[in-house]
Amino acid sequence: MFRYMLLVVWCSLLTLSPTFSVLARSISPTLYDFPATIAGLELKAVLNSSNTACLSENEIRLVVSTDIYNVEEFLYSKKIAELTDAMHDLSRRYGGIVTVGVVSQNGNLEDAYRNLSDWNTSIGKNECPKYRGIDQEAITTGAPGSPGYITLENLSAGQYTDDNAQSVYFVSPTNITYVNQPYVVAFLNNVVTDAFGFYMLQVGFSFSGPTNAGSIIYTSTSYNYGGRIFPFINYYNNRHYWFSITYTSGLWWVCGKDMTTNTYHCEPDPGGQGTTIIPDINTGIFVENQNLTSPIGYSSLRAYGAKIYRNGFGQAWSQAHRHTFQSQTCAPPPPDIAFMAIQGNLVMGQSASFITYMAPPLC
Repeated sequence: MFRYMLLVVWCSLLTLSPTFSVLARSISPTLYDFPATIAGLELKAVLNSSNTACLSENEIRLVVSTDIYNVEEFLYSKKIAELTDAMHDLSRRYGGIVTVGVVSQNGNLEDAYRNLSDWNTSIGKNECPKYRGIDQEAITTGAPGSPGYITLENLSAGQYTDDNAQSVYFVSPTNITYVNQPYVVAFLNNVVTDAFGFYMLQVGFSFSGPTNAGSIIYTSTSYNYGGRIFPFINYYNNRHYWFSITYTSGLWWVCGKDMTTNTYHCEPDPGGQGTTIIPDINTGIFVENQNLTSPIGYSSLRAYGAKIYRNGFGQAWSQAHRHTFQSQTCAPPPPDIAFMAIQGNLVMGQSASFITYMAPPLC
């Protein structure tokens, strides 16, 4: 449990439907005894298990604001190392796990209130969504109860020892029509690291709940693939976003950026393992379907501009491979389904459309 002092006690937002004003007060730094600035950056919001669904009781997410306009410049700036040191110090001082995320200076608190409210409402009393990832290449192998996937694997990953980041642009669907599919459909940028065993980080879109509402999320192995919200990044249909996973200054960071507003939000993974990206079927872009039927009601999910970063310098993917994946308990898919499910490619900066209704079901 945390040892920090909460000046006002608020009812859990997971059991109430709070107004924005209540939610705004609950994330206000003025309620807590954290420093007003961290590594020289203004503290903008405090997220905990009382105001944000899917956070554990021993965890605090602090969000600070930076005036560095370019997200890639920020990721390789000296400020990252300062924030890493500050996180270690704060965790020692307050107990539990304290992370410090960063939002660009144009990050809007009203957006954060709305996104958190939508996120908390969509979770409600349901289990927090998990993005499981896959661990085998064969099309029809996997334990019963495995989600179905459409996957474009980055074959450029792991060719060098300094492959330390992967980024991609996503375009959100132009429309989503509810068709009684209550479980998660996700569109994710995924990286597997060179950690002993298996370690993966994910960032992108999640669609879930009774209206298939879209959210901007991230997760990793250390979070048991439980979804985590980027409150300062709004989700809108038919909008361009940029997502990256980067190892820098001793930590893995995940970032999302709204290309319309140029607002970005980055979060560290303090439990992240490994230092570089390895070749793996999970290193790439995939659609994950946790429903018992193939997802319909979505327009295609489009990605473009995929890059692998070597020592901080982005390069277009040079090779990629299509896959589908489903449990052996499903009926065998057509042998060419992967080529029908992904139209186009992400090599050399090209664009690819993932045909969502062709994603295999959970079975």
